[in-house]
Amino acid sequence: MPGIIILSLFLYLCQAPAATQQIKPVICHDHSRSCFNLGSAYFSVNGLIKMIEILTSSYSRRTFSKSHLTELDLGCGKGGYLLSLAELFPDRVIVGADVMLGRLRKIQKKIDRNNLKNVQLLRINAWNLIGYGLPDHSISRMHILCPDPWPKVRHRSKRLISSEFLGRAAQKIVPGGILHLSTDDDQYYSFMLDAITQLPCYKKANHAIDDIRHCKTDFELRFERTGLNVNHLSYITVS
Repeated sequence: MPGIIILSLFLYLCQAPAATQQIKPVICHDHSRSCFNLGSAYFSVNGLIKMIEILTSSYSRRTFSKSHLTELDLGCGKGGYLLSLAELFPDRVIVGADVMLGRLRKIQKKIDRNNLKNVQLLRINAWNLIGYGLPDHSISRMHILCPDPWPKVRHRSKRLISSEFLGRAAQKIVPGGILHLSTDDDQYYSFMLDAITQLPCYKKANHAIDDIRHCKTDFELRFERTGLNVNHLSYITVS
């Protein structure tokens, strides 16, 4: 019976007229406009031919002033680290990106309360941001701090850090710019090292985060209270 239902559905779709599905725009922190407008996706079925067309020419990448250094806190969480950077570097653009809208709303309240004028918040998935949301060579320093280590073997495919992701991230960092990673998980730390050492576009540079070693993420502060150590890695991009 399930096989008959699936076959019937397939035959129906093969004869169905083209359908149009609107992709929702990614919401910006002020909720009054979209940060990225992806246009529409068209899904048409004609016989055995299926075509999906994404109007990629209709979205706009996030741009930043070239007269200011731009730091990105990718996966900014509750925003403690992001706000520390904003206070420490008032002359820089500090960008926070996260997928959790509730978190971003709370961060925005803190930004308003502290009258910080140099912070921009983006609600977007990390892969999407690196894939199409940023122009090449637009970020001076990128922070990816304490991402979920997904310690169970069956979950490791969900990890954010990989050679592919770091390779794409390098394209978004200015030449000579900085990538800053951290984790409290020793196995994930080794995994990060293995992933980045495969890429010739990065060179180890421990000094690259000397000016911000006193800044701590909310996770790191919590880990320190329980006696856990957080390992940091820093690299500069090379051509």
